[in-house]
Amino acid sequence: QMCLQLVSSYTLLLGGMFLHGYGQAVCQTLGNLLGALSDRGTLLVFPVMHIILKGFPLEGPSLLEPTLLKMLAFILTGKESNCVVAAGYGVLARVLLINPPAFSRVVMGGAVLTGDGGDTPLARYIDGWLDACDSVPTSSARKLGGLALCTLLSTGAPEVLARLEGILAVCLQVVREVEGEPGEEAPEGYEYWVTRAPEDDGSGSTSSGECLRKQHLNATDPVNQLTLRTILTGKIQESFTVYGQQKFQTTLASISPSILTQMRKTCGLGEISL
Repeated sequence: QMCLQLVSSYTLLLGGMFLHGYGQAVCQTLGNLLGALSDRGTLLVFPVMHIILKGFPLEGPSLLEPTLLKMLAFILTGKESNCVVAAGYGVLARVLLINPPAFSRVVMGGAVLTGDGGDTPLARYIDGWLDACDSVPTSSARKLGGLALCTLLSTGAPEVLARLEGILAVCLQVVREVEGEPGEEAPEGYEYWVTRAPEDDGSGSTSSGECLRKQHLNATDPVNQLTLRTILTGKIQESFTVYGQQKFQTTLASISPSILTQMRKTCGLGEISL
């Protein structure tokens, strides 16, 4: 735990200088830890990966790619606990949100390592993420997953269209959880954890460079900048063009009426007729 905290601190304080000098060794070490620790230990590895990805959205995924490939193979084995699998999918969700081409490379590479199991790599990722959603412990992590799923909606991938009902169900649930219904204020619990200032432990750490850097990363994090309802609405509208009006409308007509009703209400899409 102390070693991982030191890596996080050095990454926050020294930024690119640290990663350019030691990034490869750090990422290799993170990969070596996967599968070698208890669940508790493994869950300490993922936040370090998030810091690297948040601080370096362009370079981070490439630097972490071997580790991400191992992580994907690791969580697809079906042998890990739900909390570890959910946290691993959360890291991949961040990669998808900030760097879709890097995400595609990782998912395709992960399939080579584990075998296709009869499904495409993207299908396996979506199915795994939808299954893991209930094990995601925090609203901010669930919002990250929702934003990532929204990103997939406009890809035009048939695997996404085939899983439209599950994707919409998860995204709508997260919107209600973190942003409330239209016209309502966001639930207090979520906004508290997103916007609160770090606690002062008496050491002066709240004004340190590390703390200020962490605050900056949180402030610029797409999870804290983007409104899930707005993104979801835009991606649904975009999907009519991406998949074709008739094809997407037919798919919508086949999903649960309760989800359609919630979609119209939450996204203000009452004009959609099926």
